[in-house]
Amino acid sequence: MAAHVDLPVAGGGGDDRLSDLPEGIIEYVLAFLPAEDAVRSSLISRRWRGGWAHAGALNLSDARHQQQGRSGTGAAWLRDAMERVVGSISVSVTAPGPMDRPLVLPRRLRATSISLTLSGVLYENSELVLPEQPCEAAAFGSLVELNLWRARLQGGGSLGEFLSSCCPQLRLLRLCRVSDGRHRHVPWPMALRMDQLEELELYGIESFSELQVVAANLRVLIVRHCFHSLAQWDTDTAVQISAPRLQNITWLGGLPRRLSFLTDCRCVQRLALGFKPYEFDGRGFHGRGNAMQLLEMCPGARHLNVCIDTSDGAVRPTLPVDLQIPHIPNIRSLSLRIAGSLWFVDCHITPSVFFFLRRCLNLTRLHIDLSTLHQASQSDQDHLVLPDEYETLKKPQQSSDRDLWKGWRDHLQLGLLQEIRISGFMGSDREMELADLLFGVRAARPALERISVTFTPIGRLPDGSLMWGVDGSRPAFERIYLSIGELMELMDGIAVKMKSQFPLIGGRWESNARKGVTWTRTSLICNGIAPLQ
Repeated sequence: MAAHVDLPVAGGGGDDRLSDLPEGIIEYVLAFLPAEDAVRSSLISRRWRGGWAHAGALNLSDARHQQQGRSGTGAAWLRDAMERVVGSISVSVTAPGPMDRPLVLPRRLRATSISLTLSGVLYENSELVLPEQPCEAAAFGSLVELNLWRARLQGGGSLGEFLSSCCPQLRLLRLCRVSDGRHRHVPWPMALRMDQLEELELYGIESFSELQVVAANLRVLIVRHCFHSLAQWDTDTAVQISAPRLQNITWLGGLPRRLSFLTDCRCVQRLALGFKPYEFDGRGFHGRGNAMQLLEMCPGARHLNVCIDTSDGAVRPTLPVDLQIPHIPNIRSLSLRIAGSLWFVDCHITPSVFFFLRRCLNLTRLHIDLSTLHQASQSDQDHLVLPDEYETLKKPQQSSDRDLWKGWRDHLQLGLLQEIRISGFMGSDREMELADLLFGVRAARPALERISVTFTPIGRLPDGSLMWGVDGSRPAFERIYLSIGELMELMDGIAVKMKSQFPLIGGRWESNARKGVTWTRTSLICNGIAPLQ
């Protein structure tokens, strides 16, 4: 990736301010320059001569060496350059396609960090040739961080063998859409035995037949979308993890057929999971999501972050009476992100939230993110779901299954709950139903101190039209064909509606500049504690 850096010029009187710069500053500047520009910097002044050889990072981009790569010399040039680096290596292919020639890793590296993105196309990998096995002892002994993206592995040994034997000091490992060239389109195994590894992230690797991880110091495990490919439906995929110090687990997407932790998971404090009220496993729908297995395995977790995908309601219209979520009494902080579309008649928002809350009896903090519920309006303005006269959603048909949970909600006990945050709120009937569950007149919340309800932000595009959702996240929808006055009136109406429908005793509602509303207990206001922002 090319970068432009403005360098100071010599001052009056012939002073050479460039030569007076500390060595640390010179090396810092050179780390941001493309390799060719870093070498040319030797001409700036005497202090800069050869400074590029001591820069902390060498950034190589395929954009400047495409033609060399097509002639067969580019990959060799990269290999030779990688051998000389003592800091960090970053290779990024930005061309629309993979590299024409394989990138061959040298048999020995002195670098401490490597980041390789070997294709500019999401589902097309470039070949990466691993060193022949067994490699020299500690051939990559200085390497502490490895990021490998979109690579098809070739060479004399497996990736697990290479990492376990040649990278004894590796502490952070990220693998994204990596495939095994020897077993293309066939599930392949990987075994990692790495004592110093502290963080492992696997993303989009859909061809595992077996995964073994033995890491005595592993603290963070992130697995995203690795076990849901068609090739694995008939594969008895097994994952075994031995990590006695594991503290954080993020697991999104499907789970393997067999998942086991060979060490106790009671040290795990934080869990992030993906969950569907109905999970499709290749043979049909079932009411219990596989992610619930992880909840049972980590009974000591105190922080839980769950993405609930309600979109299956369009396929299976009825909600199960009980989602079989295990009791998780140690959870203190719960964050639920609701994914789906409100315009689906059977988008189960409140029931799905309810089934989680009834299992978290000792909850103190709750955050519910609704910002993705209106994403269908990106392509169809008719799907815009707004309250009152703007609402276009038809009322869902009530069913006996849907009414069952309502008979239980009055018995929902959250006596320790102190803080509620709802983000991405737009005031639709289903969102108001959720608010009623959390802090309606029938909800007893004796410990509640703060409520924060924030609306989806509004911004203006260069052509003057309005866009909802400009906080850096995915926009709720692209363009709004309402005037700014109508939108401001709408947001003010939501605030008024919240205050009138939920007149909570013992506190005070306040509007926050058309960004949302907050409720604060009177005792906190009297003590000078600011309302929750």
